[in-house]
Amino acid sequence: MSRMKIKETILLIVATAWIGCSPEIDSHNIPGCYIANHEMGNDTLFIGSDGSYHHDFQDIDGKIYHDSGRWEFSTMGSSQVIQFSDFMHYGDTSFSRRGLWPVHPEYSFWGKIRLMCNPDLNLYFEKK
Repeated sequence: MSRMKIKETILLIVATAWIGCSPEIDSHNIPGCYIANHEMGNDTLFIGSDGSYHHDFQDIDGKIYHDSGRWEFSTMGSSQVIQFSDFMHYGDTSFSRRGLWPVHPEYSFWGKIRLMCNPDLNLYFEKK
């Protein structure tokens, strides 16, 4: 086996072990400020420990939107879900109306909590 193949194999084993050992996210880890990674404007989600959220979006033309609602965390078996009520996705044009947003929180490669909006486009909110 070549030296390059050995390095690739070791890297794959380490990455697999790291991903498999990610700690679970509980409801106490969720509150905080999250920033979206899209380029449609400034998109910030503030998640409160009291079950409320505030969503602020400023589009690239300067128009400002403010939303708020409630969020709830639940665990079903090994699956964790956050449900945001009356949520509007401003940065993802595939969502065109307000509604319930169920999302599975996950850790990014760098260990930050991430709320994936659209996995196909790699759009997400990441905790600061």
